[in-house]
Amino acid sequence: MRYVLPYIAIMKNAKPTLFTVREVAMRLTDSRRDEVIDFVMRQIKHWTNNKLIRTTGTMHSGRGRSRSYAKEELIAAAYLLRLSRYGLTIGQLESFRKMYDGHIRHEAGKADLYGKVDEHGNGAYIKYYGLGEMPGKGAGFILEPRGTLETDELWYLDTGDKMMNFTDVLVINCRAVVERLGLD
Repeated sequence: MRYVLPYIAIMKNAKPTLFTVREVAMRLTDSRRDEVIDFVMRQIKHWTNNKLIRTTGTMHSGRGRSRSYAKEELIAAAYLLRLSRYGLTIGQLESFRKMYDGHIRHEAGKADLYGKVDEHGNGAYIKYYGLGEMPGKGAGFILEPRGTLETDELWYLDTGDKMMNFTDVLVINCRAVVERLGLD
């Protein structure tokens, strides 16, 4: 019984893993070329300055002090990078961040966004409406709790509703985004 108490005390005081800008960039890209990592680092700093991802301390850490990011922000950055590949603007990415923040506060939403799957191998995916002919019109993000998609997909949606002017739906597999980060 004596040995259990120190172990519990250590676990209580354990600090969460933090990542520097460079570490985040290296997890977000498969490339080890400096110019690719530098490009991703610039994107991370841009997203930080636009409050799309948050540092653990001050945003402007000063010369010689690295910004640090929690696991939750590393995962948010992975989604931002994936969405950026489809040409989403900062405003559209802000909409994603609001959806992300709304779900990450709840255990089920957090598990979905962290790429967890059920016993059948089904996991969550994110749908973004608004890539079509009139981007942003009727746009929004939805976290679907269960699905079987293996990769990203673009769906054509014919609503027949003149008020809904989007025609394409981007579907992002949460597990595929988070798996690439090499987290525990």
